[in-house]
Amino acid sequence: MTPFDFVNQTQLGRHFNWTSHATGRTLRHIGLRENREPTQRAKEEGYCRPRFVNNGHGDWICHRSKNHERH
Repeated sequence: MTPFDFVNQTQLGRHFNWTSHATGRTLRHIGLRENREPTQRAKEEGYCRPRFVNNGHGDWICHRSKNHERH
């Protein structure tokens, strides 16, 4: 697994020609997102991981192929 295996929600949606909002709704529908955050299952099963940037802000990035297979 490389760092390039993980993408943000916008980049993940591009594989399906979706907006980031549509991607979020789909992740919520299949049980991988809730309250604008990944579910515990998504974290435990490797569908996402935290990403922190220099300003201390953190967010989550999605595993490209695991999420693609799930759809």
